[in-house]
Amino acid sequence: MALERMPYDLQSHEPDIVVVTFGMNDCNYWVTDKGLPRVSKEAFEANMKEIIDRCYNFGAKHVLIHTNHLSPREDIMTGTDFTYNESNMHYNEIIRKVRNERKQAQFIDIEKIMLQMIKVGENSIADFTQPDGIHLSDIGNEVYYDAFFPEIMKRVTEIGG
Repeated sequence: MALERMPYDLQSHEPDIVVVTFGMNDCNYWVTDKGLPRVSKEAFEANMKEIIDRCYNFGAKHVLIHTNHLSPREDIMTGTDFTYNESNMHYNEIIRKVRNERKQAQFIDIEKIMLQMIKVGENSIADFTQPDGIHLSDIGNEVYYDAFFPEIMKRVTEIGG
């Protein structure tokens, strides 16, 4: 669906800075999808590459991509033998792979930041999300803000905004 929205949401506006945020829904396995992820890993990788390419083609000077936050959800997803968080971490690896192939895109590793915070005992994985295990808590939002604000402001300054 993201690619379908590109003509209006991005191409018609030709933004200078774009933050690409995908993966949390894509990695989910819903009962109605009968054992398939919302978006296959192969399609997710191809879509991320095309989105980045289109951003630059339509005038973006800076494209930021990032891994997604951790989830405390440890229930086995329908039709699989793994948890939502495990699936999310696999999609984060795809984002890292895309970053290595699309080196012009700037990269922020949210997953790594959160894992470091857990390692040093600042937080637990559940601290980053609301009780649903997906949507960000205040702490989770702070992690994103602290990671993104300086990077976006740096790019705004570079383009003279």
